[in-house]
Amino acid sequence: MLFEIALYLVANTAIAFAVGAASRHFKFMLLLLIYSLVLSIGGALSMSSSFPDGTGGLPYLAGSDGEGYYEDAVNLASEGIGNFQDVITANYAGHQIYLAAWFGLFGASLMVAMVANNLLLMLSILCLFKASLLLTRAPQAALLACVAMMLTTSHIYHALLLLKEPAICLAFSLMLLAVCEALNRRGLGLRALLMFLAGIAILIAMRGTLLLFVLVLLGYLATLFVRQRSHVLVMLAAVLLVMVPLAQTFTTYTLDAEFLAETVLLNTVISQTLEAGTVDAGGVVGQVSGAYLALPFAIKLILFIVPTSLQVLLPFDFWSTAFLDDHFSMFFSRNLNPLWFLFIAVWAGFALLNVRKLPDPLLARLLLAGATFYVVIAVIYGGAIPRYGAPALYFIYPAIGHWWLRYREELAVRKEVHAFFRVYCGGLLLLLLPYLALNLARSV
Repeated sequence: MLFEIALYLVANTAIAFAVGAASRHFKFMLLLLIYSLVLSIGGALSMSSSFPDGTGGLPYLAGSDGEGYYEDAVNLASEGIGNFQDVITANYAGHQIYLAAWFGLFGASLMVAMVANNLLLMLSILCLFKASLLLTRAPQAALLACVAMMLTTSHIYHALLLLKEPAICLAFSLMLLAVCEALNRRGLGLRALLMFLAGIAILIAMRGTLLLFVLVLLGYLATLFVRQRSHVLVMLAAVLLVMVPLAQTFTTYTLDAEFLAETVLLNTVISQTLEAGTVDAGGVVGQVSGAYLALPFAIKLILFIVPTSLQVLLPFDFWSTAFLDDHFSMFFSRNLNPLWFLFIAVWAGFALLNVRKLPDPLLARLLLAGATFYVVIAVIYGGAIPRYGAPALYFIYPAIGHWWLRYREELAVRKEVHAFFRVYCGGLLLLLLPYLALNLARSV
């Protein structure tokens, strides 16, 4: 175990150094090296939680989907990746194929799988930095956008539990960078097109229903593309039509218009989650989500603020000791989550409130695209599965970096931000009081 932990630290540092060097920006490299150290410490402690008796075998990953992904990847590496349709029983096969490829090269172990996920996470940060640099034209704002992502500690939680969110976040960040390059640089934009298609390919293999985001994104950007890069839009639409049917190869679902409509209008994932006990159906969150999901879809849209608020605040029990009693990764999901809902989420709200004041229309539209999809995910899943909304945050972070830099440089912005934080905290307190009252009533 000690040897694996040491190797894990070395691997994370090497990846951070290589990815940071690709940015050609020393401060970004330093920031990523610090982040890799946090990943290494968290991963080392999580490995201890996954093998509490020190033996090998299948790791314990807090009962998450990552346990199934790991087992499937081990079997796939043994049987051959080409047999993935026969070996994998999960809804989507992409993440298991990715892990199995690593196992084929370095052997099957939790350490290898965690390094593989950390690589995806750090590549997504690199894309975010480059995209934010193009959008804001300020290295400091781009760095602050990355800091905002790093302070959203649920991203680390997803990586440590071998969930597929790091891969999906990379897909979103690739599409973000592709759009920024296509609309900010001259030429055909072939590299941007390839990056966008790479993002789509990841979504196809990991969670095909997220192709819905591509429609949301193009809805916000269509007029800009028509004005500046109409040929790229035509090529993208043509290739997208060819690639989308490939999604069927990587999933047990029948991906058609009927499936998409059922996913959006009559989603059963959250009801299954409540039944499985992942979310306490008798608790406040379970009751609110259950009541919300029973409403007609039109009413759900009107009351979108309810699931969106839940998605922002969950998990709220930052006082939990589950990271000591169950699995250390929960420290990043629960105990450090106030960094998100008391700080980064507030910046996101401020950026949305001031979207018309953003100097770049592309920055504003990307912010709106990310926020729209974040709300769509909340409406579909009742706000009770926050990780499904995490990838959309990559389209929000650049605007946060912009305003955070202006906060540091402009007194007027600083006063506005302070006022907004006070209003947010006051509103959160008003929500907290009935929450505590309901919990007290249940315990009596």
